[in-house]
Amino acid sequence: MVGAKFTNPGTLKHRLIFQEQVETADGLGGFLKSWAVRAYLWANIAPQNQRLTNIGDNLHQETSHEVIIRFRNDIKAGMRFLYRGRSLKILAVTDKLENQRFLTCLCREEG
Repeated sequence: MVGAKFTNPGTLKHRLIFQEQVETADGLGGFLKSWAVRAYLWANIAPQNQRLTNIGDNLHQETSHEVIIRFRNDIKAGMRFLYRGRSLKILAVTDKLENQRFLTCLCREEG
Protein backbone atom coordinates (compact mmCIF):
# COMPACT_ATOMS: atom_id res chain seq x y z
CA MET A 1 0.00 0.00 0.00
CA VAL A 2 2.93 2.33 0.51
CA GLY A 3 3.46 3.83 -2.94
CA ALA A 4 5.58 6.64 -4.32
CA LYS A 5 2.73 9.11 -4.04
CA PHE A 6 2.71 8.66 -0.25
CA THR A 7 6.42 9.02 0.27
CA ASN A 8 7.44 11.59 -2.34
CA PRO A 9 6.26 15.19 -1.78
CA GLY A 10 7.39 15.93 -5.35
CA THR A 11 4.19 14.33 -6.64
CA LEU A 12 2.14 17.18 -5.15
CA LYS A 13 2.06 19.18 -8.41
CA HIS A 14 -1.47 20.58 -8.60
CA ARG A 15 -2.35 23.91 -6.96
CA LEU A 16 -5.73 23.85 -5.17
CA ILE A 17 -7.85 26.29 -3.25
CA PHE A 18 -9.18 24.79 -0.03
CA GLN A 19 -12.55 26.25 1.02
CA GLU A 20 -15.15 25.85 3.73
CA GLN A 21 -18.78 26.88 3.69
CA VAL A 22 -19.69 29.77 5.99
CA GLU A 23 -23.01 31.29 7.00
CA THR A 24 -23.56 35.01 7.47
CA ALA A 25 -26.69 36.68 8.80
CA ASP A 26 -28.84 38.17 6.04
CA GLY A 27 -30.43 40.78 8.31
CA LEU A 28 -33.88 39.19 7.96
CA GLY A 29 -33.42 36.39 10.46
CA GLY A 30 -31.91 33.97 7.99
CA PHE A 31 -28.46 33.13 6.74
CA LEU A 32 -26.60 33.34 3.46
CA LYS A 33 -24.22 30.51 2.62
CA SER A 34 -20.96 31.22 0.82
CA TRP A 35 -17.50 29.70 0.46
CA ALA A 36 -14.45 31.14 2.25
CA VAL A 37 -10.86 30.41 1.23
CA ARG A 38 -8.94 28.62 3.98
CA ALA A 39 -5.67 27.93 2.18
CA TYR A 40 -3.85 27.36 -1.10
CA LEU A 41 -2.42 23.84 -1.22
CA TRP A 42 -0.29 21.57 -3.40
CA ALA A 43 -1.86 18.20 -4.18
CA ASN A 44 -1.77 15.05 -6.25
CA ILE A 45 -5.12 14.55 -8.02
CA ALA A 46 -6.11 11.23 -9.55
CA PRO A 47 -9.52 10.57 -11.15
CA GLN A 48 -11.01 7.35 -9.75
CA ASN A 49 -14.45 6.58 -11.18
CA GLN A 50 -16.89 8.01 -13.69
CA ARG A 51 -20.57 7.29 -13.91
CA LEU A 52 -23.20 8.43 -16.39
CA THR A 53 -26.83 8.58 -15.33
CA ASN A 54 -30.00 9.70 -17.07
CA ILE A 55 -31.87 12.50 -15.35
CA GLY A 56 -34.95 13.19 -17.40
CA ASP A 57 -33.74 13.66 -20.97
CA ASN A 58 -30.22 14.65 -19.91
CA LEU A 59 -27.08 12.65 -19.24
CA HIS A 60 -25.39 13.50 -15.96
CA GLN A 61 -21.70 12.68 -15.42
CA GLU A 62 -20.33 12.07 -11.93
CA THR A 63 -16.57 11.80 -11.41
CA SER A 64 -14.76 10.91 -8.20
CA HIS A 65 -11.16 11.88 -7.45
CA GLU A 66 -8.52 10.92 -4.92
CA VAL A 67 -6.73 14.07 -3.72
CA ILE A 68 -3.54 13.69 -1.68
CA ILE A 69 -2.24 16.69 0.28
CA ARG A 70 0.19 17.31 3.13
CA PHE A 71 -1.33 16.55 6.52
CA ARG A 72 -3.64 19.16 8.05
CA ASN A 73 -5.96 18.71 11.01
CA ASP A 74 -8.63 21.16 9.79
CA ILE A 75 -10.02 19.27 6.79
CA LYS A 76 -13.28 17.34 7.00
CA ALA A 77 -16.10 16.06 4.84
CA GLY A 78 -18.34 18.80 3.42
CA MET A 79 -15.50 21.17 2.59
CA ARG A 80 -14.20 21.51 -0.96
CA PHE A 81 -11.22 22.09 -3.20
CA LEU A 82 -11.26 24.27 -6.31
CA TYR A 83 -9.03 23.15 -9.16
CA ARG A 84 -8.92 24.81 -12.59
CA GLY A 85 -12.49 26.07 -12.27
CA ARG A 86 -13.79 22.73 -11.01
CA SER A 87 -15.29 22.11 -7.58
CA LEU A 88 -14.25 18.92 -5.75
CA LYS A 89 -16.48 18.24 -2.73
CA ILE A 90 -14.69 16.35 0.05
CA LEU A 91 -16.59 13.17 0.97
CA ALA A 92 -14.03 11.46 3.24
CA VAL A 93 -10.58 12.19 4.70
CA THR A 94 -8.05 9.53 5.70
CA ASP A 95 -4.48 9.46 7.00
CA LYS A 96 -3.81 6.09 5.31
CA LEU A 97 -0.38 5.56 6.86
CA GLU A 98 -1.32 7.03 10.27
CA ASN A 99 1.90 9.07 10.32
CA GLN A 100 0.49 12.61 9.92
CA ARG A 101 2.46 13.27 6.72
CA PHE A 102 -0.25 13.07 4.04
CA LEU A 103 -4.04 13.03 3.84
CA THR A 104 -6.06 11.21 1.21
CA CYS A 105 -9.34 12.92 0.41
CA LEU A 106 -12.06 11.15 -1.57
CA CYS A 107 -13.85 13.85 -3.55
CA ARG A 108 -16.75 14.14 -5.98
CA GLU A 109 -16.62 16.67 -8.80
CA GLU A 110 -19.63 18.98 -8.71
CA GLY A 111 -21.09 21.33 -11.24
